[in-house]
Amino acid sequence: MSTLPLTLKPGPSLRIVDAPTEATEGILAIWEAPRAGHRYVIAADVAEGVEQDRSVATVLRVGTLEEPDEEVAQFVSASITPHDFAYVVDQAGKLYHTDGEEALAAVECNGHGIATQTELQRHLGYQNFFRWQYYDADSMKRAYSHRLGWWTNTRTRPLIMTNLLQCLARQDPVTGSPDLIIRSPFTIEALRSLQVAPGYPTWAASASSGSHDDCCMTLAIAAWVAKVTYLSERESVADARRRQATGKLTRAAAEHVRGK
Repeated sequence: MSTLPLTLKPGPSLRIVDAPTEATEGILAIWEAPRAGHRYVIAADVAEGVEQDRSVATVLRVGTLEEPDEEVAQFVSASITPHDFAYVVDQAGKLYHTDGEEALAAVECNGHGIATQTELQRHLGYQNFFRWQYYDADSMKRAYSHRLGWWTNTRTRPLIMTNLLQCLARQDPVTGSPDLIIRSPFTIEALRSLQVAPGYPTWAASASSGSHDDCCMTLAIAAWVAKVTYLSERESVADARRRQATGKLTRAAAEHVRGK
């Protein structure tokens, strides 16, 4: 494991740690370095920074026909302020750029998120923000609003949680890997702590007493934003990859039969 110092100005000092195996707050944990030609989404859940809840930024590499979506970096802290958290998101988003364009940032604007997004936009010059969409619009032209950021509410939480659980449950027919690969010990711990109250749907799962669901929520937001932003008009990247893999299996079976 190697640790590299990175000083954020004005803001906190931040350590970058390569491929940590233990959950440690206050570091930018990186499981895969940025790769040229790939798209990235960074989702941020913002807390007040008074040890009551945690601010989390999760970086997702958007899947391709060859690879599924993958959690590649994460920052977790219960003490960082919304203002200082903006500098972490800024550094991580600019680190995971695509041809000079920052990672697509989806800051959850409920509560303290507005402060973080405002700092990113007005003082740090961050430019690549998720634009809020209306999912019941009658056309794609009407779907995009003038609002930046992500808003979790009673209408959007079912969307992102259902999508997350589906991504984790579905497997690629060739590699056997899920449609979404998780690397963070924080996220794994959070998923294990999810509970569904009797009589409630699966998407209503929340953290058990004493646990946190912020890492799950940022991953769910990132996966949904990746899906709706880079979605083909006909099918998702995961479905296209599955169709391609099925075709390869069919061709391989046919060649095997002809070879007999």
